[in-house]
Amino acid sequence: MRFRPLLAFAFLSIVTVTGPAFAADPPPADATAEQAAKLKQEGTKAYNDKDWETALVKFQEAYALTKDPSFLYNKARTLESLGELPRALDAIEEFDKAASPELKAKVNGLEQVIAGMRARVATLVIRSNVADAEVRINDRVVSKTKMPEVSLRVKVGTIKIDLVSPDYFPCSLTINDLRGGEVRAATCELGSKNIQGLLVIDSVEGSQISVDGREVGTGSYEGYARAGTHEIVITKSGSGTYRTSVLVKAGEKRPLKVSALPSPPVTSRWWFWTSIIGGAVVIAGGTVATIIALNTERSPDSGTILPGKVSTGGFRF
Repeated sequence: MRFRPLLAFAFLSIVTVTGPAFAADPPPADATAEQAAKLKQEGTKAYNDKDWETALVKFQEAYALTKDPSFLYNKARTLESLGELPRALDAIEEFDKAASPELKAKVNGLEQVIAGMRARVATLVIRSNVADAEVRINDRVVSKTKMPEVSLRVKVGTIKIDLVSPDYFPCSLTINDLRGGEVRAATCELGSKNIQGLLVIDSVEGSQISVDGREVGTGSYEGYARAGTHEIVITKSGSGTYRTSVLVKAGEKRPLKVSALPSPPVTSRWWFWTSIIGGAVVIAGGTVATIIALNTERSPDSGTILPGKVSTGGFRF
């Protein structure tokens, strides 16, 4: 819903003087009203010029000076024009609580305006293991973590969240398909740089990755590991097994790139064991055939090739 200037700024002429900002040395009432009127005029002009950042500052200053709820409404609609929907919803709900019934009656469809904003805002509950970490949404700081969780209003859709604290590795999450009015919880744990390192494995697509005997991902993995040596095993159907040990140091990033897995052993090939004939296994490869006798005692059979002689006809070895 786009902002309609005639509707939004109808309240700007209603300025209620509620007293000085400070008890000591209060400004005269007429000076306060004059300053508020000036801020109203400057905010209106900035909004009409689509300079919404300046308009927002003017309306906020006017509200701080007068506590007139009408400026909350204009602040909300300006934030909406800026695309700051969560803050816009906070402001218009504050207006709904603070304004008199007479003032709210001057807004055509206030309930619909509020409902429209709520339909474009979701609530995200972030749980973390660290307090006072910066919460960044789409690379902008919006809050700090609290224990055990912090609730934030966010725009619907897909958002990227980062938790950042000086003594910890950052934690990043991508939250997909948030819907209007939805409340969704997310857990983001930060790894301590004092006792942990960041292990980053980039392997062959479709390969299974295990760290210290625990499956952790397919194709790639990024996670915290305690300082020390860790056993990495990477497998993929049709390929051999890759094994290695890596040393992870506290506070450091330890990358491991595996661009190819070893070839599987010959005994795993489909053509290796072709058949078992009696007590012998026939191994076929190309045009060569070798008979490996099993360790099974039996009576010697008579044949067409006598012992100690080589035939020049028949099979060629």
